This record gives sequence, structure tokens and C-alpha cells, in this order.
Amino acid sequence: MTKLHGLLITKDDDLLVEQWFKENHAVFDTIVVVDGSLSGLTRRIVDQYSNTVYMRDPKCHITDQTLRHHGWQELVKIANMGDWIFICHVDEFYIHDPRSLTQAQGNLMFWMPLVILPHPSEAAAWIKSPNKNPRQLFSHYWWRQGTLPHLEHRMWRYVKEPLWNLEIREPSCGTIPYNYISEQIVVEVPLYFHYKCYDLSWEAYLGDGSSAKSSLNTGLPRPVKGFDDLFFDEDRPFEDGYFNFDKDGSKIFQRFGNPPRIGLDEGGKPEVINNQGKPVHMA
Repeated sequence: MTKLHGLLITKDDDLLVEQWFKENHAVFDTIVVVDGSLSGLTRRIVDQYSNTVYMRDPKCHITDQTLRHHGWQELVKIANMGDWIFICHVDEFYIHDPRSLTQAQGNLMFWMPLVILPHPSEAAAWIKSPNKNPRQLFSHYWWRQGTLPHLEHRMWRYVKEPLWNLEIREPSCGTIPYNYISEQIVVEVPLYFHYKCYDLSWEAYLGDGSSAKSSLNTGLPRPVKGFDDLFFDEDRPFEDGYFNFDKDGSKIFQRFGNPPRIGLDEGGKPEVINNQGKPVHMA
């Protein structure tokens, strides 16, 4: 029987870690957690679930690849050839069920994030609430319109021994083993919510003075001068190309498909289309 295993790296994601495990732990046969947190909250949460393996960050130069290689050293003791591996983040919540997609024919699957960002209309609730859980406070999502939507490598089948790039120095350097990039891509593009910006202590974004980064290293594409700069609407976009602000979850499948699929346009370029055959990234 094909199994689904999660490989989760996390660091001080205290606002979302409890909610993530509550909603998502049952999706996976095993979750290997590589934790760099300063607090002990993540460890306490993980210990509540029997399908988890807990690890601390490796003592080496930290990149996405070194962290996942570290977790893989434990996961390889559990996973069998043909199982699926899912790259997990605590700020990502699944609209489609990853386990239902393990019957796909290919070995590599893209997922499309609907980016959740704080909206000005939600600022007052955030200020008043003692519980700063963005999963409960924020509901507006953005998606890329006019160009091919942003897609993420999230899911790959264990069909060969993965090779992780342990030489590269950039922290964010690819979520999957680099020898899987050439694999055939499954045409389905399932959806998930990505809570992109949930550290609303705006002083954390003043960082090194030259770029806008949060304490969670999520970053923002523009300078942050105050609290209001952490909330987004059509007049204050998160990033060029992200449009169509919406909080009506009932229209997600109608708009994007269930799930969307990768196709080719008349010029032979890849596009994402919904169940009606319409490109989901167009107006």
C-alpha cells in the first residue's frame, strides 16, 4: 500500500504549529519534524502525535537542502520505494487532500498556493484578539493573475535515492531533491492556503536596513515603515502580478478547478486551467 510521509522543517512558528498538527497530522503516515525553534512549544506539540519523528536542526550550514537531507536520514528508515514524500511548512494548509493524490501516474507534483495576507479590514480584530492565530483571524487570499500562477514543488514519489544539494549556501534553495527536477510533472495542480505574512510585529521587518525581512524570514517585497504596511489591499498590493482579492471560499473550486490542471496555450506555453477549460491566471 502506497504511503504518504511528511518532511517538515520549522523554526519558532508558534502562532500556527498547534493548529497545523491538529488539522493535518492525520493526512500523513509519518511526519519527520526538523525543528530549529528556540522555545519548546513545537517539541511539546509534536510529542502529542504518535506518527511523528522529532529532530533538531543539524550542526552544519543551514539551507533548505541541508535541513531536508537531515530529516531524510530518518525518513529513509521508514519510507518504501513508491511512497510519496510531501514537503511540509507550518504556514500551509491544504485545500485538496494530499493523500487522495498518491494515485497519480507521475513522480513529481506541483501545488499552487493561494496566499493569505492580512487585510486592512482585519487589523482591528488582530489588535483586539489575545489569540494571534492567523488561521482564525485572516481570510483574504491573493493569486497571480495575468501570468502563469506561482507553483511550488511540494510532493514527489520515492522512486530513486534522492540527492540533496549540500554545497549551495543560499538558505532558500529548492524544496525537493535536485535530481527529481527532471521527473515528469503530474498535470493536476492541487491548492493550498499559504499564510505568507503572519509576524505583525513591524519592528521585526526593519532587519538589516536594506531589505524587508521578518523574524520568520518570510520577507516582504517592499519597505516597511509602520504597522499599516503589514496589511494589504488592491491599492497596496503585496507583489506585482497578484490580484483578485477574495475571501469567498465557496468559489475556490469554481474559479480554480478541483483541482486545476496544467495545459498548453495556443503558443505552446504552459498554463493552468480550471474545470471549464479557462485559464485561472487570466482576468
